[in-house]
Amino acid sequence: MLFFFGLKVMLIGMLIVFFELIILIGIINLAGAILRRSGKKKEAPVLQQAPTPAPVPAPVAGVSIDGSGDELSLVAVLTATLLAAEGSKDGKRMVVRSIRKFCA
Repeated sequence: MLFFFGLKVMLIGMLIVFFELIILIGIINLAGAILRRSGKKKEAPVLQQAPTPAPVPAPVAGVSIDGSGDELSLVAVLTATLLAAEGSKDGKRMVVRSIRKFCA
Protein backbone atom coordinates (compact mmCIF):
# COMPACT_ATOMS: atom_id res chain seq x y z
CA MET A 1 0.00 0.00 0.00
CA LEU A 2 2.80 2.42 0.84
CA PHE A 3 4.54 1.53 -2.43
CA PHE A 4 1.54 2.62 -4.52
CA PHE A 5 1.27 5.88 -2.57
CA GLY A 6 4.92 6.65 -3.36
CA LEU A 7 4.37 5.74 -7.02
CA LYS A 8 1.34 8.06 -7.19
CA VAL A 9 3.31 10.95 -5.64
CA MET A 10 6.16 10.36 -8.09
CA LEU A 11 3.84 10.38 -11.12
CA ILE A 12 2.06 13.53 -9.96
CA GLY A 13 5.43 15.27 -9.42
CA MET A 14 6.68 14.23 -12.86
CA LEU A 15 3.49 15.48 -14.55
CA ILE A 16 3.71 18.83 -12.76
CA VAL A 17 7.33 19.29 -13.85
CA PHE A 18 6.50 18.25 -17.43
CA PHE A 19 3.64 20.75 -17.73
CA GLU A 20 5.73 23.51 -16.15
CA LEU A 21 8.46 22.91 -18.74
CA ILE A 22 5.91 23.13 -21.55
CA ILE A 23 4.64 26.43 -20.15
CA LEU A 24 8.21 27.73 -19.80
CA ILE A 25 9.00 26.83 -23.44
CA GLY A 26 5.86 28.71 -24.54
CA ILE A 27 6.84 31.81 -22.54
CA ILE A 28 10.36 31.78 -23.99
CA ASN A 29 9.05 31.43 -27.56
CA LEU A 30 6.56 34.24 -26.98
CA ALA A 31 9.28 36.54 -25.61
CA GLY A 32 11.50 35.72 -28.61
CA ALA A 33 8.70 36.57 -31.04
CA ILE A 34 8.03 39.87 -29.26
CA LEU A 35 11.72 40.80 -29.30
CA ARG A 36 12.08 39.94 -32.99
CA ARG A 37 9.05 42.05 -33.84
CA SER A 38 10.24 45.04 -31.81
CA GLY A 39 13.78 44.74 -33.21
CA LYS A 40 12.55 45.14 -36.79
CA LYS A 41 10.90 48.48 -36.08
CA LYS A 42 14.08 50.13 -34.78
CA GLU A 43 16.29 49.35 -37.76
CA ALA A 44 17.21 52.28 -39.96
CA PRO A 45 16.56 51.95 -43.69
CA VAL A 46 19.60 50.64 -45.51
CA LEU A 47 20.63 52.17 -48.81
CA GLN A 48 21.38 49.60 -51.45
CA GLN A 49 24.87 49.78 -52.85
CA ALA A 50 26.25 48.20 -55.95
CA PRO A 51 28.04 44.96 -55.11
CA THR A 52 31.79 45.28 -55.22
CA PRO A 53 33.70 42.52 -56.95
CA ALA A 54 35.91 40.35 -54.79
CA PRO A 55 39.62 41.18 -55.09
CA VAL A 56 41.65 38.68 -57.04
CA PRO A 57 44.69 37.52 -55.07
CA ALA A 58 48.01 37.97 -56.79
CA PRO A 59 49.97 34.78 -57.39
CA VAL A 60 52.96 34.33 -55.10
CA ALA A 61 56.08 33.09 -56.80
CA GLY A 62 58.90 31.17 -55.20
CA VAL A 63 57.03 29.71 -52.21
CA SER A 64 57.87 26.15 -51.32
CA ILE A 65 56.85 24.16 -48.29
CA ASP A 66 60.02 22.08 -48.07
CA GLY A 67 62.10 25.03 -46.86
CA SER A 68 64.12 25.60 -50.02
CA GLY A 69 62.22 28.81 -50.95
CA ASP A 70 62.07 32.25 -49.43
CA GLU A 71 60.83 32.08 -45.83
CA LEU A 72 59.47 35.63 -45.82
CA SER A 73 57.20 34.91 -48.75
CA LEU A 74 55.97 31.80 -46.94
CA VAL A 75 55.18 33.95 -43.91
CA ALA A 76 53.33 36.37 -46.19
CA VAL A 77 51.25 33.56 -47.67
CA LEU A 78 50.39 32.14 -44.25
CA THR A 79 49.49 35.60 -42.95
CA ALA A 80 47.21 36.20 -45.94
CA THR A 81 45.57 32.83 -45.35
CA LEU A 82 44.90 33.66 -41.70
CA LEU A 83 43.52 37.06 -42.64
CA ALA A 84 41.22 35.50 -45.24
CA ALA A 85 40.03 32.92 -42.74
CA GLU A 86 39.34 35.53 -40.04
CA GLY A 87 37.73 37.96 -42.45
CA SER A 88 38.41 41.69 -42.58
CA LYS A 89 34.84 42.95 -42.86
CA ASP A 90 35.17 45.31 -39.91
CA GLY A 91 38.05 47.24 -41.49
CA LYS A 92 40.72 46.09 -39.05
CA ARG A 93 44.13 45.36 -40.45
CA MET A 94 46.40 42.52 -39.44
CA VAL A 95 50.00 43.44 -38.67
CA VAL A 96 52.89 41.00 -38.25
CA ARG A 97 55.07 42.47 -35.50
CA SER A 98 57.78 39.81 -35.33
CA ILE A 99 58.72 36.47 -36.81
CA ARG A 100 60.32 33.86 -34.59
CA LYS A 101 61.50 30.39 -35.52
CA PHE A 102 60.16 27.76 -33.11
CA CYS A 103 61.82 24.64 -34.50
CA ALA A 104 65.30 24.18 -35.95
